[in-house]
Amino acid sequence: MLSFFRHKVNGFTVMEIMVTMVISGIVVLTAFEFYNIFNKLLLKKNNTMEIGKEMLQFYIVLENDAEKATSLDLSTSGLIMYYYNEDIIRYEFFDDYVIRNRNIASDTFRIKVMNLNSIKDQVTGFDKILTMELVKYDEAFPLFLEKIYPNDVLLNAKIFQKQ
Repeated sequence: MLSFFRHKVNGFTVMEIMVTMVISGIVVLTAFEFYNIFNKLLLKKNNTMEIGKEMLQFYIVLENDAEKATSLDLSTSGLIMYYYNEDIIRYEFFDDYVIRNRNIASDTFRIKVMNLNSIKDQVTGFDKILTMELVKYDEAFPLFLEKIYPNDVLLNAKIFQKQ
């Protein structure tokens, strides 16, 4: 039994283990902080992407509806688009969202529309350009939409103008 204690056992001292643990702890804490920073940046990027996605969807639908419409009418109740087949699409603007109604179907966009105005065509009196600001998470984006009317609509408007 005494011969066992006479041999030198290879190992680490308590001081070496403590230094290693401190260095390992610093490395782990640094990695954890980088992970938190990366997650915060990713969350911010996802919010920005969500804002852009919602704005883009609204713009594409609005532009498509306006392009196919025979006329636009901006009223106090919202935006109304008329079509050849007597179909009507209504956009209703509320504080934090927009509802698009077509027949019995409706879509909701979680954006706020501010400063909605129209510029009328001098000859026909139709709403020709829509201007608005789209607001999401306190970020405002200006939007300009020009309605190019079909020739037959413009011709009828010029011929049958109210005197």
